Amino acid sequence: MSVLRSLFFTLLFLLSICPLLPSLSLAQSGAVAEAKDWSCGKSLPVAEVKTLVSRVSSAYREVDSLSALFTQKSTLAGFEMEGSSEGKVLFKKPGKMRWIYLTPEPQEFVSDGNTLWYYQPDFQQVTLSAFSKSFQSDLPVSFLLGVGELESAFSPVAACKAGELMLIELVPLEAAGEMERFWLKVDPRTYLPRAAKTIDIGGSETVINLNKIEMNKSLAEEEFVFQIPKGVDVIDRRAE
Repeated sequence: MSVLRSLFFTLLFLLSICPLLPSLSLAQSGAVAEAKDWSCGKSLPVAEVKTLVSRVSSAYREVDSLSALFTQKSTLAGFEMEGSSEGKVLFKKPGKMRWIYLTPEPQEFVSDGNTLWYYQPDFQQVTLSAFSKSFQSDLPVSFLLGVGELESAFSPVAACKAGELMLIELVPLEAAGEMERFWLKVDPRTYLPRAAKTIDIGGSETVINLNKIEMNKSLAEEEFVFQIPKGVDVIDRRAE
């Protein structure tokens, strides 16, 4: 599973979706994801689906910053293997983010909109990449910079109630790296995302849930510049 896999959609409109998912420590598991949690038996009428997507887009435009706790679950296609992780995410337009993974092993992704740092404490290693070159398509960059539009980038397939949330299923209108299909769960009161799921072209799945969300709070610029610890190996790929 690629370290910079283009799952950015996972937090699509709260984080402007972005993330770069790190490789997970996958372990055998007998747990099977409940498909019903991410499928619509009966979709809303087409007009209502379009209205819902439009409201989600409008709500995202009002988000300048976000902090939240997250849980992430990934399932590797073709194997009964899955991995789980959790941590905290900070996001600020344009292009600033900090993903702090606490379990199963500590690691961080930090971006100031120009440089992307990937820190692996267990390996005493920091990898630097150019922000705009770290994704497999241009879509993530547009959303992270705050200029992406859900309606122009995706075609809605269906939408329905999913417990207390609304579930929207979408497909990208153009090639989006490895991502083949995307599901988004939004709060019907705010139209902002609470969870997302992606499936890549190989069939692997990733699900992210957000909790304790705080929007438009003041976030210091220092949060989005990684201070490289002394003694760690530095791999600079910005010129590649």
